[in-house]
Amino acid sequence: MSKTQISSNRYRRYVIGALASIALLVTGIVTIIAVRPQPDPFAGDAITDPPFTTISYSIQTFLWWDEGNAGMQASMVNRVLNFGYIKQNFPWRELEPRQDEWDFTQSDRIIALADEWDLGLIVRLGQAPQWATGSDIESDESHDAPPNNLEDMADYCGTIAERYAGQVVAYQIWNEPNLAREWGTNTPNAEDYVALLAVCSEAIRAVDSEAILISAGLSPTGVRCPMRCPMTNIWMQCIGQRFSNILMSLAYMRPVFLYQVMVLMMRRQMAWADGHHLGA
Repeated sequence: MSKTQISSNRYRRYVIGALASIALLVTGIVTIIAVRPQPDPFAGDAITDPPFTTISYSIQTFLWWDEGNAGMQASMVNRVLNFGYIKQNFPWRELEPRQDEWDFTQSDRIIALADEWDLGLIVRLGQAPQWATGSDIESDESHDAPPNNLEDMADYCGTIAERYAGQVVAYQIWNEPNLAREWGTNTPNAEDYVALLAVCSEAIRAVDSEAILISAGLSPTGVRCPMRCPMTNIWMQCIGQRFSNILMSLAYMRPVFLYQVMVLMMRRQMAWADGHHLGA
């Protein structure tokens, strides 16, 4: 074999080896990109220009008829747990037991306590009185029914928001409307809930434009309708794209009941809300 042939063979081997190395390098890079964790679009640092200041973890309190025990424990939320918010029901049935007859005794007390404890207050709206629903089911902590006249709901929401403007950080509008027992034992319906959410949101915005609106917490059921409708994309789209700033789902099975809010109102949703005078 001549020296020329030997040189040519060596050159081919070098070229083949270089190409093989490049191929391995490219394969490695592609593999790393494919298997590495993808960015979480809902991570805190993923929102670079938030339309409002988001709220953090909160603890559900039951202070309405409290005689001191629950209030004493709630006063430790900030000091011991370092949580900055509590969520408290403001039941419609207690605030307006008869149409146009209001009793703010308990709600005024809770507003004052939250201020004393330096806690942000999230108010849950719902628990309709029977005069508004015409239902045989009496609302309580685990049962509710929508009002027959949505204007009554708007009046309730607007009255509370106007009285406590600047003192309530956020309003959660209703609770678990994908459960029949929270919807007058009727089959839950996303469009019906959105209609209720709309009138309540507009009433709040009219008197307190700074308040954050939170959709009703949807129950994670995994069960088919009619009794416990799963959280399908229909619910998410109906609620998340209109009226509310925050789309919420409830999380259970914790030593202390916590909930975590997930910000979904990105630019597209906020553009819709701004066009309808509902933007934050």
